[in-house]
Amino acid sequence: MNTKTMLVLTIAALAACSGDHGGKLASDKGIPNGLIVREITGEPISVIDLVTTKGNGDQVIVLGRIGGRAEPFAKNRAMFQLIDDSLESCIDLGDDRCPTPQDYCCTPPETIEESSVTVQVLGTNDKPLPMGLEGLDGLESLSTLIISGSVSKSDDGSTMITAERIMVAKPAPRPGSGGSDHDHDHDHDHG
Repeated sequence: MNTKTMLVLTIAALAACSGDHGGKLASDKGIPNGLIVREITGEPISVIDLVTTKGNGDQVIVLGRIGGRAEPFAKNRAMFQLIDDSLESCIDLGDDRCPTPQDYCCTPPETIEESSVTVQVLGTNDKPLPMGLEGLDGLESLSTLIISGSVSKSDDGSTMITAERIMVAKPAPRPGSGGSDHDHDHDHDHG
């Protein structure tokens, strides 16, 4: 096991012991039993590796962060965007004044597209559950997750993971000042 994986698993164990679940608990919301877990065994791959090497029906364990757009969670469906853990948000770059660091505004849009996937949680009818997942058991923008599930690719090349198990490996970072003005030295759109 490499150092990064050990760090992620150690952080996850500490987070699991903290008892902080970010508000909503899966057991209170009709989420399938066993979806949100404290441990996933196996070596996770990156989102980029998943996109470039995996195909329809492949079972995977993947490490990534919730993000890649200003609103990475679908509002009324159990879906969100997962981006490769190697990319840096504004918070990672030291800018804690950015109001939407989860959109990775400092990263070129084509890199975001090539480095992200959609994650869905299906109900018994094989459709995404009719509920948002934001805030559920620590699922927040920029949370680092390990997800176990199956891959599907569309004709347009987009990649989706149907999650079978989700583990919050690292809680979302908290900005230091939490300021709302956006003053850093480059131009971009938070669309």
